[in-house]
Amino acid sequence: MPWKAIDRYIVAAVLPYIALSLAILSIIILIQQTSKFADVLGSSAVPLRLTLEVTLNVLPNILIFTLPMATLVGVATGYSRMSHDSELTAMRAAGVGAFRIILPALAAGAFLSLLTLYAGFRAAPTAARNLRDIGLRAALYKLESPVEPRSFYTGMPGKVVYVREGNEARGLWEKVFIYWQEPDGRVRLVTAKSGRLDFSGEQTELALDDALMTTLPAGGGRAIAAGEHVTIEHSESMRVRDDRLNAGRSALAQRIRGRELEFDEMGWAQLSEKSRSAAEPTARREAKLARDKRLTLGLSPIIFAFFGAALGLRAARGGRSQGVLLSLASMLLYYLLSLAGEQLVRAGVLPQPVGSWLAFGCAVLCGALLFFTRYKSLDLPSAGTLFGRGMKAGGGGLAAKRRYSSILGLLDRGILKSIVWDFSLILFSLILAFLVFTLFELLRFIALNHTSAYLVARYFIFLLPFTCVAVTPTGTLLSVLITFTLMVRRSESVAWWGSGQSVFRLILPCILFATLLGAGVWLIQERVEPAANQRQNILRGMIRTGAAQAETQPGRVWVSGVSSRRLYAFDPNTGGGQLRNLMAFDFNPEMSHLERLLIAPDAYPTSSGLEIEDAEVISFGGQKVAYEHIPSVNLKADDFNSLYGTATRPGEFDSGALSAYIKALKARGVNVQPLAVALEQKRAGPFFPLVMVLTGAPLAFMFGRRGTTLALCIGIGAGLAFQGITSGLQQAGEGGLLSPLIAAWTPSFLYLAVGIYLLTRSQI
Repeated sequence: MPWKAIDRYIVAAVLPYIALSLAILSIIILIQQTSKFADVLGSSAVPLRLTLEVTLNVLPNILIFTLPMATLVGVATGYSRMSHDSELTAMRAAGVGAFRIILPALAAGAFLSLLTLYAGFRAAPTAARNLRDIGLRAALYKLESPVEPRSFYTGMPGKVVYVREGNEARGLWEKVFIYWQEPDGRVRLVTAKSGRLDFSGEQTELALDDALMTTLPAGGGRAIAAGEHVTIEHSESMRVRDDRLNAGRSALAQRIRGRELEFDEMGWAQLSEKSRSAAEPTARREAKLARDKRLTLGLSPIIFAFFGAALGLRAARGGRSQGVLLSLASMLLYYLLSLAGEQLVRAGVLPQPVGSWLAFGCAVLCGALLFFTRYKSLDLPSAGTLFGRGMKAGGGGLAAKRRYSSILGLLDRGILKSIVWDFSLILFSLILAFLVFTLFELLRFIALNHTSAYLVARYFIFLLPFTCVAVTPTGTLLSVLITFTLMVRRSESVAWWGSGQSVFRLILPCILFATLLGAGVWLIQERVEPAANQRQNILRGMIRTGAAQAETQPGRVWVSGVSSRRLYAFDPNTGGGQLRNLMAFDFNPEMSHLERLLIAPDAYPTSSGLEIEDAEVISFGGQKVAYEHIPSVNLKADDFNSLYGTATRPGEFDSGALSAYIKALKARGVNVQPLAVALEQKRAGPFFPLVMVLTGAPLAFMFGRRGTTLALCIGIGAGLAFQGITSGLQQAGEGGLLSPLIAAWTPSFLYLAVGIYLLTRSQI
C-alpha cells in the first residue's frame, strides 16, 4: 500500500515518544556505566583518549537494552494519547480497521528490531572486546607508574610499597619502604633513598638506590630471641628480580595478546559454534542462553510495538500517563519472566528453548489477546484520580477547594499535584531502567557463582539510595518541563497570567518542591547513602567473585601517621574496637631507614594513643639488631578514626567524615584534590533540583507552544550539557587546574544565572 497520510500521522504520533524514551533511558544507563568504569580509568596515568573510547563503546551495549524498552513505552504512550484524544475513535468511524491502525507501529518496530539485531550481534560484541582491552590497557598504564607519593601500593603479590616523595609522571620514587613477605615466612624490610620500576617486555625489575634490606626470620621477634639470625644487606644499587613481580604485567600482556572471548564478546557465528563444540555441557548451555537472549532482545521491538499498540487501543482514558504506567508494568513483568526462564533452564526445570523464549512467547500471546478479544477497554484510573484530584494542573473546583488547607492557594495546589505526579512517574521509570539494566549486567556472574536470590535482592536494596540520588536531577528537569509545557499547551498559563500572576509566581510551587527534594537528597547523602554504598559495594563484589567471606574479611589495613615517620599495619577491628596483629614501623628523622619495629597481637585505640599488650620490639642500629619484650606499653599514636576506616570511596562517607578524612590525608602529604572535588560535589548535590527547576521552567514557557516533544528534546539537551560541563570541570578540578570549589559549583551557578535570565524574558 502507498504511504498514506494516516501512516505518516501515526508514525509521527509515536516516534517522538520512542525517541524521548530512548534518550532518557540511555542517559540514565550511561551514567550508571560511566560510574562503573570510573574506578578503572580514575588515574592520572591513564590517557584521556581511553576515557573517550569507553564512552563510545558502551553505547552499543546500552542500545540493545534501551531500544526494546523505548519501543514499548513510546508506542503505548503514543496510542494512549490518540485514544484519549478520540483520534482512534475517529479513525474507526472512518472505516479504518484495527490492524490497519497498528500497521505503522509494526513497521517502526520491525525497523527498530533490525537495528537492535545489528547492535546485538555486530556492534555490541566488538564494543565489548574494545572495553575489555581498554580496561587491560588502563591497568598496564597504571603499572608503568603505579605508586603515588604518600600512598600504599599493593599491586605486587606479597609486597606493600610506600613512597614518601617522587615524580609520579616520570615514575621515580624517593624514600622508599617495601614490606616483603616471603612464602617461607621470612619478612624482608627494604628501605631505599630512591627507586623505580624498570620494564623490559614482560620482565619487570625493581631498581633501588642506596638500599638497605633487613631479613627477619620466620616467627618474628620470638625467633630472634631464640637465636635466629637477622640478615642486613646494604647496596648502592640493588636490582630485585622476582617472578611474582612480573605476574601482573605478564598476565595482562598475555590477556591482551591472546585471550579467550567471553560470551558478550561473541557474535552469532561464534556463539553458535560455542554452543555446538564446547567441551563442557555448562559452556554449551550458557552459549545457547546468551545467543537466544540476544536474539529475543533483537526481535522484541516488533513484539513490543504490537503489544504497546494493543494496549493503546484498549485504553479508554488516562492519556499519556496510563500508557506509560501500563508499558512500565508490562516491561517489568517481561524482564522478570525472562530472568526466571533462564534460571529455570539452569536449574534443569525447563528445556533450553522453552526457558529462553518464555518471556517472548508470553508477550506475543498477551498482545494477541489484547488485540483480538472483544472485551471492554482498559479503563484504569487516571493520574488525577489516583491522587484524588478532580482538576487539571492549573484548575480546580469547589470540591477540590474544600479538601485542601487554605495555606496553599488554588494555583499552588494544582501545580504541586501535577509536578509531584510527573516526578514520581519519571523517577520510578528511571530507577526501574537503572536496576533492570544492572541486573542484566550481573546475570552471568549470578549464574556462574550460583548467587542466591536473597543476596541479589539485598544488593538492589542497598543500591536504591545511590540510584535515587543519581536520577533525581534528570527526573526533576523532565517533570518541570512536562508540567509547564502542558500548562502552556492548554493555555492555563495564559489564564493565570491574565489574572495578574507572573512567571515567578507560577514557578514558586516548584521552587518549594525543589527545596523539599533537595532536603531529601541531602538526607539520603548524609544519613543513608554512606552505609548503603559500603554494603552494596561489598555485595557487588560477592556477586561478581562468589566470595562468601567478603563482608567479614576485607583485608589488612596499612596507614601512615601524620608525621609520616611511622607506618602502621593491622587487621581491622572486629567490633570491640581493638586492632589485631599490629605492626608499627618507626623511621629515623631523615625517614630513610628503619629504627624500630613493634609487633603486638592486640592494640586498643584511645584518645592519647594505643594501649598495647604483649609487645615485641625489634630495634635496628647499623648492623646490630636488639630484641625486647614489653608486657604493656602506651604508644603515642595518631587519631585512628581519621586515618583509616572501612570506607574507601567518597560515596561511602558523609560530608563531615569525608572532610576529616581529607584533612588527615592532607596532613600526611597525600594528594587530596580528587577527594576535595568529590566533597564539594556532595555539598552541591542538594541544590541540583532547584537548578533544574529554574532551567526547565523557562524552557517550557519558551518552547511549550511549539510542541511538547520539542520542549522535552531541548530540556534533555540542556541536561546533557549540564552533565558534560559537570564532568569536564570535575576532571579539571581533579587535575589541579581548578580549585575544588570552582569545579563543583560552577555548573550550578552558571545554569542558575541562565535560568533566571530566561525567566525574565519569558512570556506565557
